[in-house]
Amino acid sequence: MLANNLTLDDADGTDVVFNLVSQDANGNRRVDVSTTRTNLRVLNIRHTQSGSSKTGIVDRHLVQVVQTVPLVAGGSVDLTVNFTMNVPRTSEVTNQFVLDDIAIILDLLTDGALTNPMTSTTITALLRGEA
Repeated sequence: MLANNLTLDDADGTDVVFNLVSQDANGNRRVDVSTTRTNLRVLNIRHTQSGSSKTGIVDRHLVQVVQTVPLVAGGSVDLTVNFTMNVPRTSEVTNQFVLDDIAIILDLLTDGALTNPMTSTTITALLRGEA
């Protein structure tokens, strides 16, 4: 089980503390303690299921960061970054399949450099709309 309050690193390695502010049967909501209402950053972790025993159950897991960015002209916009896993609940889909697929995505997003991933040319390419 994850701790109620989490300390995570941002792009330059600075600690970001997220404290638990709400929870329900499907997950938790944590808020970056260094943010305010006008520049709020929230970490959501949610778990849901769909399907049935006849069609097959799929477990869905979402890790999401939503950051409110104030605009110079007034108002704000939300930046949202999601990581989602849709895992069919069957013995053929093993944890190793999930771990391997996550490793492939991380390798792509970090140019294979987990030790300093924020220099990723892949992220820059994705932000330009490249596929």
